Amino acid sequence: MGMVPAPSLQPGPWGSRSVSSIWGPSSRGAAVGPVVRLRGCFIASRHQSIAHFNAQIEYLCRQVLDLIAADEALQQSFKLLVSAAGIAAASAIQLLGERLVLPDDMRAKQGCHGRSRST
Repeated sequence: MGMVPAPSLQPGPWGSRSVSSIWGPSSRGAAVGPVVRLRGCFIASRHQSIAHFNAQIEYLCRQVLDLIAADEALQQSFKLLVSAAGIAAASAIQLLGERLVLPDDMRAKQGCHGRSRST
């Protein structure tokens, strides 16, 4: 039993390997089946990735909410933020994270670099 030679992979117009070179120089319709299957695999892979990232986001949100529940100061800040119109839990979590990296002695009128804004 002899070895089957690998298909010739010639560079395509952009230097990549083209699908038609993998399946040979046949009629246009001959490569459609494999191309459709490949596209289906890529789409399924993207859906799987999206599901994974959604699960990861939910897990991280639960972890953050557990941390907030364990700290009274964070609970108070979180409750104040979500009581504001237009601020839901996801935005409140982001705002809390941004607030935590600011210096405690920073005043409301100070800019990001600690300088007062001129009005």
